[in-house]
Amino acid sequence: AKFFGTFAAQVPPGGTVVDLGAGDGTLAQKLAVDGTRVIAVDSKEPSMRKLGVEWIISSVQDWVNAMAPDFTADAFLLKNILQFMEKAWVLETLLPTLAMHLKRGGVIGIETFHAPSDPPFKTHISFYRATELQKSFKGWKVILQEESEETAKDINKNEKKFSLTRIIVRKQVN
Repeated sequence: AKFFGTFAAQVPPGGTVVDLGAGDGTLAQKLAVDGTRVIAVDSKEPSMRKLGVEWIISSVQDWVNAMAPDFTADAFLLKNILQFMEKAWVLETLLPTLAMHLKRGGVIGIETFHAPSDPPFKTHISFYRATELQKSFKGWKVILQEESEETAKDINKNEKKFSLTRIIVRKQVN
């Protein structure tokens, strides 16, 4: 809750936010207040369309690769999606592309996790440290940067430890 609340507080009223890997759109809808334009990108159709949210049914990779050259946003939210993507593409293409399309003074919020499992959970292909992500945003203001070990129940109701990385950065105005 702290990560999302901190991120949401950085979004200017009436700004444009892109929620990449929006899932069911719960967070996208929470952002769709005060005239904020919210674009939710996910590969799956949501079970219910959320009010005030523009849906784009697409993989994040396809959407980013097809982004109009003049498109800009005030904020990009990437919550629990990076661990499903190839690390080289994230660090060499995704994050630099988002940085280029972010307005000055805009923010990028990233939350990602890694849950070691036996056998390995194949869809979790990448793990990121906050310092590693921060390298993509040199000279930007760090609003939040944290790493933690947490415990939660997996789909079989077993307690599992996982590593969580959160970072929120602001693109400098100058």
